Amino acid sequence: MIKRLFLRNHLQFTFDLLDEWEFDLQLEKIEPANVKMKKPKILEYHGEPPAQYGEEGDDEE
Repeated sequence: MIKRLFLRNHLQFTFDLLDEWEFDLQLEKIEPANVKMKKPKILEYHGEPPAQYGEEGDDEE
């Protein structure tokens, strides 16, 4: 569990333990809370996201 986040901190995690999709997130900015925002929003990404289970093109058997 993360107790504190600081600017430029990195968080690395594995999305799928079988396929081992590894991600590196970096905290670039902390803004004041927006009560109108109901959920987090992705501001930028690089590359293609992995297919979710059951999506077309999933060739696991």
